[in-house]
Amino acid sequence: MITSDCYKDCDACTGLKAIDCNPCSATQNLFKLSTGYCTATCPTGYYGEASSRSCQSCVAGCDECSDGTTCTTCSLGQYFSEVDNLCYNPCPTGTYPYYPVCKVCPTNCASCTGAIECTSCDPGFYLSAVDNLCYNPCPTKTYLSGSVCSACISGCDVCSDGTTCTTCSFLYYRNVADSKCYDTCPTGTYVSGSDECLACPSNCNVCSSGTACTTCSSGYGLHTDNLCYNPCPTTTYLSGSTCSACPSNCDSCSSGTVCTTCSTGFYRSVLDNQCYSSCPITTYLSSPDCLSCPSNCDVCSSGTVCTTCSSGYYHSSVDNKCYNPCPTGTYLSGSTCSACSTDCFSCTSSTTCTACQSGYYLYDDGSTQSCYNPCPSTLVADTTTNTCTTSCPAGTYLDSGVCESCVEYCTSCSSATSCSSCSGGRTFTNGACVLPTSCVGTNCVLTLSLKLTSDPLGFLLIFNQEVQEIIDSLTTTLAVKLGNEVFSNSQYYLQKIDSKSAIIRFPTTQTIESKTTLFCQISLSSSLTANFTEVNNNASITVDRYIPLSASENSASETAANFINYQGKITSAMVAVGQIGGLSMTSSLFAAFGSDMIQMFRFSNVKFPANMMAVFNNSLPSPVSISIPIDMSSFESIGEAIEFGVAIPDGQSLERYEVNRYYLNNFLECIVTIILLLIFCGVFRFASRYRKKMHRRIAYVVDKADVFFSWNFTISCAFSHIIKLYFYSSVYLWYIDIGTANGIVNILASIATIVLSIGLIVWTIKYLKNAKCEELKEPDLYNLSDRYRCLYEGIKHDTPAQKFYVPALVIRGVLFGLLMSLMRYQPLPQSILLCIMNTAFLIYLIAVRAAELTSEMIAQAVTEMVMSGMSYSIFALAVIDADNSENDDIRSRIGVTILVLNFVLIGVEILISIQGGISTLKWLITGIINARKKKNSVMPIKIVNKENISIFNDGLGDADLVSGVQEPSSKPTIILSPLADKLDLDNTTKGKESGLNDRSSFIYPTPLRLKKSLPKRAADNMFLDSPENSPMNSYGGASPLLREALVGRRTPNQKSHFEMNNDLPGSRISMSNLNLKEEENEIGTPTTKNNIDKSP
Repeated sequence: MITSDCYKDCDACTGLKAIDCNPCSATQNLFKLSTGYCTATCPTGYYGEASSRSCQSCVAGCDECSDGTTCTTCSLGQYFSEVDNLCYNPCPTGTYPYYPVCKVCPTNCASCTGAIECTSCDPGFYLSAVDNLCYNPCPTKTYLSGSVCSACISGCDVCSDGTTCTTCSFLYYRNVADSKCYDTCPTGTYVSGSDECLACPSNCNVCSSGTACTTCSSGYGLHTDNLCYNPCPTTTYLSGSTCSACPSNCDSCSSGTVCTTCSTGFYRSVLDNQCYSSCPITTYLSSPDCLSCPSNCDVCSSGTVCTTCSSGYYHSSVDNKCYNPCPTGTYLSGSTCSACSTDCFSCTSSTTCTACQSGYYLYDDGSTQSCYNPCPSTLVADTTTNTCTTSCPAGTYLDSGVCESCVEYCTSCSSATSCSSCSGGRTFTNGACVLPTSCVGTNCVLTLSLKLTSDPLGFLLIFNQEVQEIIDSLTTTLAVKLGNEVFSNSQYYLQKIDSKSAIIRFPTTQTIESKTTLFCQISLSSSLTANFTEVNNNASITVDRYIPLSASENSASETAANFINYQGKITSAMVAVGQIGGLSMTSSLFAAFGSDMIQMFRFSNVKFPANMMAVFNNSLPSPVSISIPIDMSSFESIGEAIEFGVAIPDGQSLERYEVNRYYLNNFLECIVTIILLLIFCGVFRFASRYRKKMHRRIAYVVDKADVFFSWNFTISCAFSHIIKLYFYSSVYLWYIDIGTANGIVNILASIATIVLSIGLIVWTIKYLKNAKCEELKEPDLYNLSDRYRCLYEGIKHDTPAQKFYVPALVIRGVLFGLLMSLMRYQPLPQSILLCIMNTAFLIYLIAVRAAELTSEMIAQAVTEMVMSGMSYSIFALAVIDADNSENDDIRSRIGVTILVLNFVLIGVEILISIQGGISTLKWLITGIINARKKKNSVMPIKIVNKENISIFNDGLGDADLVSGVQEPSSKPTIILSPLADKLDLDNTTKGKESGLNDRSSFIYPTPLRLKKSLPKRAADNMFLDSPENSPMNSYGGASPLLREALVGRRTPNQKSHFEMNNDLPGSRISMSNLNLKEEENEIGTPTTKNNIDKSP
């Protein structure tokens, strides 16, 4: 061994090379590799062994180690074991991989997959299924099942197996019945003092103890003993979930009013199902029940034998029952219905028979009316009337003293096999009257058709031929199908109208979906169709969608319709009365037009909501109208007799309301009203010819009635019907029928009324055009005729737009009627034009402000706003899809809006008509009071100069004057107001401007002597030309009689001029600027000169 001169890395060596070290240098901490070289760091998988100073191999799987048994770093894919510091893959038993380490399993765990996931336990320990750890014994909430601690049931702390708990967790209760735990005791149990769920009484869901139930199981009732029963105990019955008490004296019952078994000693009445100790009136005892006596019987011994009848009924000796009236075959004798004779079918006494039994014939011999078979000699038996008569009637023949019927449709025959005359164009062939085999036209075809009505659930069945037998058979031959649903005859109502039509109506609860088809088919026997060569026995029609109204909505709709009807009638009367007193024609026309327009909107071809349809169907066609009240029933019956009743054949909106296609049927009320007014006019005009012979008050009434009925009210009536006139005229002309006399009459009437109405409108425009605005503003001053006051009264006349207010209103009504009739098949364009027209007229109304009275202006503006609102509501209904159920709510709201607008209109019309009525009442009271005052027979004159007063009394009786003693020596000079310089006082040279009045409206009275010292009160109360009680022209401002009487009394040196001041209200004459003076003429006598006061 060499110790010197070795390689620097060696402590000793066997040679001088680097690979000859043995050992390597300890001082340098070098280790010998297997190659012989020394290194400071052993390679991976080796460690430096200090004693041999060499690199030794680590254990398998170890990259770095501190010695041969302690690994510090494992190779890739190997896990370091914390147990023995070695490397493993997989980890050894008792550990689990947690890369890059094999961690120790939990305590008592033989194998695991994680820190808290044991898979097997050490001997003597058990794996818990709750937390996967090992225990001995098993922990709380688990139990030992084999070698595993299994979980107890929910809420259980200690259990013996998976279904049996012995101790429950906190806030849980152990149910004794199933040994399980609940946070709330289950149905049918209650919590005991030991926190256990004990069972309730039987059939009990909820209880407070084992003997007190609070809620029973379904089908059981809680009794007063707090237990549950089904059936309930005696004297109680099951009422929902309770055993309620039966009626008194009742052992068992089905309800609180229906007893089924009574207690001992009591009997059940079948009338009210109650128990009685003795049977009540109208029943008899048939143990154990009190059965009903025969109808209308108070006391009886059995169900067929009555002994005492109810009040108002009579006991029949025939069948011991009660009747009122007595049944056929009996007659009333006192309080008993006695039997007629055996051969008498009905009678009124023992000797007077009214109908005979089959095979007997009635004959009255003068003392008795009895039944015979055979009839007395010289008489024959008529089988058609079952009477004895002197000869056989038509349609019968004599056979062995009996008049037998000829074959059907035969009117004359000599035997059952012969016929000399048939009815209905039939001929006698092969023993029967039949139609010719080669029929002509439509008489040989029977066709069924369906039509809509105003009732959305009612539909009209119409046959083209009149066969009453077919109509009578509909209850059994008609099959009805609505959509996919087939209806039996008990599921709809059938109403027969006449021999060729009937109505079927579905219940109000019936729902109809959109695009539903109604299909009807009749199955007729051969006997009913024998006379027709072709039978079309089915028909169909598409019906509108319908959603039933609720009970409250139905009630509200009926109330609304009734209110509209009643208020409309009241308003119509008050509007007519108001025209007499002071209501202007424009307000009356607005009331009538507003009502007509709202009701005419029903003919818009839109689908109205159900609530609106109900009001339309139940209310009058036009609740407010200006006309004489007429009962049209007689005219309607006449129309039916001459077959005027023909409805529009097509057009849904018109067909639904069955609008009559004959013009006179629709417009007859207006025509009759105008004719009656013209008759009144003729009567008063004739009476006015004799007014000079009448008392002045009667003459005044005649004059007023002549003016009112002749023109004012007549023109108002004519204009108020203008909408209906053009609507029905255009409808009729559209369905013109000139093939019959009725059609010709109707078309002539339609054309005549249209021409007259156009003429009246043109005349109105021309009249107003010729009138100057100042004339219309002061008609009394310019002496305009009262006959046409309705055209300008109550209207301002400052502008032409105000002047032609009435024609504009009437023309708007004409356009509305034409739009509603001519555009009924274009609802959307129609509603748009109506919106434009009504909105434009509303703007016009507000802009011109034509009404003089503020109240009338407000009423007219509100009415027009309602019309515009209605137009926009109809437009909304035309746009909204009625077949979409999502729109039902908005459509219903629109219907309510239309109803509200209707009520607003009615309210406005009532208020304005009340105003007119009050005005009329004041006018009447004032007239009556003034007429009773003799001193008030002329209108008061306001005099400025009280010292010298005179009045014009020539031409009037002394009874009409305050003083009338004439003294020619004194003559008044009348000094006029500043208006006089604008007038031609001499009525000679000055030209006149064009206008309605071409004559001077001034009078020239002769000088009259007045009392020199008239009392002041008498001077203040003098009257001239009073409209209430004078037969003068009250509106002209001067009496024609006075003017005529005074015009001839002027002399060259006597002339007085009289002028009305322009501040006169109505017809009252104000003479506040009138002064009287006396002057002397040239020869010294007093004379009168005209002095005009020019002062302002």
